[in-house]
Amino acid sequence: MNVLNSPDPDFMQDEEITLFSDSVGRWIDEHAPQEKVQQWIADSSVPRSLWSAAGEAGLLGVSIPEAEGGMDYRERRQRHQQA
Repeated sequence: MNVLNSPDPDFMQDEEITLFSDSVGRWIDEHAPQEKVQQWIADSSVPRSLWSAAGEAGLLGVSIPEAEGGMDYRERRQRHQQA
């Protein structure tokens, strides 16, 4: 189950996506604990350092085509659905 308390779509069962999701979860636990998130909401701002750290961790560009340096999970989802 996800944060919306609904079943994940089939493509989310792909091993690569599961590994990525777990990795993102651990990164968020470490870099964006709830108390910091609440402060960012109150400030209406997320620090640049968080964006930089997310980029260094490979968490940005997941919707960018692989040919352009991204991960393109939309394309991967479509390939999985067609299989």
